[in-house]
Amino acid sequence: MNKNIVEIEKLAKEKISKLIKSPKNPFPERKLITKYPKELSEAEIQAILYNKLKESGFNVRLEISCINNKKKSIFDVVVYTNLLDKPTGVLIIEVKKASSVLRKQAHKSLKKQARKYAEYDADLIYCVGESDIISTVDKVKRFMSTY
Repeated sequence: MNKNIVEIEKLAKEKISKLIKSPKNPFPERKLITKYPKELSEAEIQAILYNKLKESGFNVRLEISCINNKKKSIFDVVVYTNLLDKPTGVLIIEVKKASSVLRKQAHKSLKKQARKYAEYDADLIYCVGESDIISTVDKVKRFMSTY
C-alpha cells in the first residue's frame, strides 16, 4: 500500500477517535465518514500523474473538453507543446483506476474511446492504475522528446 495512503489512514483514524471520545463534538447530529477507499480513485490517479508531469516540466492540463462533429469529448489529461506560437495539445492520456473487476470493463471502454479520440490530431496513451503512473510519465518523456 502506498506510504501516503497509510499515513492519511492513520491520521483519519486518530481524528475519528478524538471526535468519538470528545464530549464537545460540535456537530453531534452529523454522521462521521468512516468508510475509507481501499484504492485510489481515478481523480486521485489523475492528480498524481498531473503532479509528476508538472514536476518533469510539461505543460499539462486536466479534464479538457472539446467538441468535434457535434460530439463532446472530455480528455482526462492533455499534454501541450507550443506549435504555431500557441499551446497545442499533442498527447491525450486516458486514466482508469486499476481494479481486477474493472480491468475488463476498462479495456472495452478504452477501445471505444480510442476510436472517438482518433478524430483528433493528438496521440493517445493510457494510464491504468497507480502502478502505471511512472511508466506513463516515461512514455510522455519519450513522446515529447520528438517535439
